[in-house]
Amino acid sequence: MYLQLDAIGKTYHTRGATVEALRAIDLQVERGQFVAVRGPSGCGKSTLLLIAGGLLSPTRGRVRIGGTDPYALAPNQRSRFRAKHVGFVFQQCHLVPYLSVMDNVLSPALVGNGGAAAERAVELVKRFHIEHRAGHLPSELSSGERQRAALARAMLNSPSLVLADEPTGNLDDENRDNVIGFLRDIAAKGAAVLLVTHDVQAASMADRVVQFPGTP
Repeated sequence: MYLQLDAIGKTYHTRGATVEALRAIDLQVERGQFVAVRGPSGCGKSTLLLIAGGLLSPTRGRVRIGGTDPYALAPNQRSRFRAKHVGFVFQQCHLVPYLSVMDNVLSPALVGNGGAAAERAVELVKRFHIEHRAGHLPSELSSGERQRAALARAMLNSPSLVLADEPTGNLDDENRDNVIGFLRDIAAKGAAVLLVTHDVQAASMADRVVQFPGTP
């Protein structure tokens, strides 16, 4: 398995209260596989995704990406590992508002592709059908275009693991299907893709669906 989560638990301590966000979650995703985790808001899906991508340390359990435990690395090593191997796509896109689409797509080039980044960025904006918007700011794009720009940015360093957190939440049906289609295509090209969503239709397009406890 490329992504392996073993007995993952996460507990938050805040204002004198203890909240158990995750309890003993096991999950595996192979390269070339598109897996969806479905569940209602507040069930811990986003927490699981952050842990899987090396952004949030679990309280219990172990994460392995291609055999490497990112949490066993020093913080600077973990950041480099994440930049090289993991691509994130979020519902809110998190594009830099004062950068053009092309510059947003190029922003991960501080780590990874080096001189090949510009050529790769041009390839990606074409692949995601936003080449006509390359010089525009995020505020000038539709929701679907912003999400495709975020996908292009996530793919700049050719990550082997792509993690998507509710990427279709703000999209109409056509744009939702387009984004999920791109994620399927990314998996078909050899990446391990993990989507977390409450959307039944989006999840149904994955190779495998994992239901969180309490999912209707």
